[in-house]
Amino acid sequence: MTQIAITRDRIQVRLSRIERLAAATRGIDLPLASITDVQVEEQPRRALHGIRVGTSIPGSTKLGRWYRRGEKDFVAFGRGERALVITFTGERWSRLILGCEDAVAVAARLRRSRLS
Repeated sequence: MTQIAITRDRIQVRLSRIERLAAATRGIDLPLASITDVQVEEQPRRALHGIRVGTSIPGSTKLGRWYRRGEKDFVAFGRGERALVITFTGERWSRLILGCEDAVAVAARLRRSRLS
């Protein structure tokens, strides 16, 4: 299961071994200062656009990279999960779309951390 860690100045996405293989990435570590927006998406499939590189099991798991018009999103969520949609500027990833058990609380924490 994908884990989200928020430190004083960074957000880190940690993946299990299987997730690392399926997503073809080791994990993500980005500065909080580069976050421009944080939203909670009830139906995260609606946020997906573009060409997928990674794993997509219809009606279940979405895990990997989605490319769209010069932007790159990292996606990791499962069926029925709410997701955080975190938008960045000036980073390798344009957005992170991450399934999260308590997405509302994590979004609020990210917003507070960004302002500190």
